[in-house]
Amino acid sequence: MDWTRIEERVSEDLADVVILDVSGKITLSDSPGRLFHRILQLLEQERTRILINMTEVPFLDSQGLADIVQGFKIASARQGTVKLYGVCDRIRELLNLTRLIAVIETFESEAQALDAFRRLSSTGLEHAFLPDHPPIPGYEPERLIARNGAMIYVARQVSSGERVMLKVYTSAGVHVRARDALLARLDHPNILRVIAMGEVDGHAYGAVEYVSGTLADRLRSGPLPAADSVRLSRAIAAALEYARGQRAAHLNLMPSAILLDDDGRLKLYDFETIDRGRNAHGSIARRGFSTPEELTGRDGATVAGDVYRVGAVMYAMLTGRPPFVGEWKEIVHAIPERPPSTPQAINPAVPTSLAGVCLKCLEKRAEDRYGSLHELADDLEQACNLVA
Repeated sequence: MDWTRIEERVSEDLADVVILDVSGKITLSDSPGRLFHRILQLLEQERTRILINMTEVPFLDSQGLADIVQGFKIASARQGTVKLYGVCDRIRELLNLTRLIAVIETFESEAQALDAFRRLSSTGLEHAFLPDHPPIPGYEPERLIARNGAMIYVARQVSSGERVMLKVYTSAGVHVRARDALLARLDHPNILRVIAMGEVDGHAYGAVEYVSGTLADRLRSGPLPAADSVRLSRAIAAALEYARGQRAAHLNLMPSAILLDDDGRLKLYDFETIDRGRNAHGSIARRGFSTPEELTGRDGATVAGDVYRVGAVMYAMLTGRPPFVGEWKEIVHAIPERPPSTPQAINPAVPTSLAGVCLKCLEKRAEDRYGSLHELADDLEQACNLVA
């Protein structure tokens, strides 16, 4: 199948819905990530409502499933929606077996899917999938923003008036609840704060600090000033060092997973235990931000991995792009084997001292990087004094 021939159109009924037509096609692993990349491009163009026509698609291989799942996750993180229609019984069974049917919304026809989009537009809540949970005392939902292991709302805490992210976990959201429980154990100014966790009539919920923007949003307007890049890199390093002391690791570090509010305050979330993280591997969703260890089957939950991740995000802040760009199959080989372009080759305004710190983080061999996050923070502080 040639993914470059995916037909694309705008719905005649809803002008803000883009329909990707893959009918009669199957995903071939020699074109990895092509569908996901198109979804990502649409999201970056702020086309956040995407409908995929899967009529007469007989099955999905692992790459096709990954394309859709990653597209759904990224869309949810950016307050967008990906829906499917025309899904055959075989694929529906696959979604059931993988428990994805609970979070990825499927419809029999285009009309039904568009009707769900239409109700979302008129009410702010997706009535086609109204929650079966009772009201959560003390919180007033304002709008539903995602359905990914939990019904996730922007809500207002009645007692404080504070806007929060309210999650009511679904039966398929065990991993989401576990990560939020881990997050609740962490107490650091650069880690997202869990306000409350509880249960109402057998329905578990969590209320988490709400931050509307991300570092990726900020980078759409170009690289950051050197001083801001240093400040944010130091904040990330400090949060990761603290979390590691609590036996937690962040293996999904990239600009779209780093929260940043209007005042420039940075917050991390999406931690997991170090033991679970040791089995992490590179992901097409993270593309140029995966570590060499993850892509070569080694332990990705090490201090050296943390140092590399800080360096990769710092590189993006200094240049406006990841250390490695291109097709996923090219990136998979480039990250473990080739050095990135120097930050100054992309942005000549990057100070030499800061470029050196960044590139040391991105060394291929773990032993050639900084030996600790504290050592990295010290060099960042020195670089900050030079660029201040």
